Amino acid sequence: MTSLQAFLLSAVVFCCHFHGSPCSSVCAASIPAPQPPTPVHGENDFFPEVTEIWKELPIRKKDDGIPAIEFLDALDSFLPMFDRLGAIFYIVKSDMGGNVAKLRKKLASDPSASIQDLIRKEIRAGHDGDKHSAADALLWLTRALDFIHTLLDKMVGGLDANRAAREAYEGSLMQHHGFIVKRSFQVGLMTAPSTASMLKCLGTDPGKTATDVKSFVNASRRHLQVLKTFVVHEKLDKLTA
Repeated sequence: MTSLQAFLLSAVVFCCHFHGSPCSSVCAASIPAPQPPTPVHGENDFFPEVTEIWKELPIRKKDDGIPAIEFLDALDSFLPMFDRLGAIFYIVKSDMGGNVAKLRKKLASDPSASIQDLIRKEIRAGHDGDKHSAADALLWLTRALDFIHTLLDKMVGGLDANRAAREAYEGSLMQHHGFIVKRSFQVGLMTAPSTASMLKCLGTDPGKTATDVKSFVNASRRHLQVLKTFVVHEKLDKLTA
């Protein structure tokens, strides 16, 4: 599969998943496909600045609350990573970016101290099951973050990035996708970069970059676990919107 084929496949899957439409030629044609991002090779080190942002992202002691605006800012700092990795990861960036935008819009109309406070208010109002709810946006953000966090964790643990991407998908997003989206993802991830290629895209020195990736994984691990626990506790994983 060429990079362009992988990108077009990703665009179709993004349309189907993000817009909640069945996979069809109509769905694929409903939005113009953006140009595939070009991987960046070694222009600068991506992770040090991003890792510091996540290190400084507090978790409220009394209830594990994560400051809403700071959380979304931290996610925005992380999303440009996908531009460095090529077309196959476009769907992940688009999905996460779209859900960050949904949460920012919700916060603008209903300011909340923590991202969990925002969702709890929505649940009390009975709107968590709405199609464009903040609860649904946080649910899919958590699933996508789990996917990429697991991929990076497995990669710095010694598994080749290509295989790590497939295993990370199988352990996170795969169980929430329908058959067609699932198969499209699996085919697309066959073109995921190797560890050597990924490290070249993410920094100037492979050895240092691997250490930087590990630092990010460790800095964001607690936040991800808090979000996953919250999703289960509030039964967001049962949403059908």
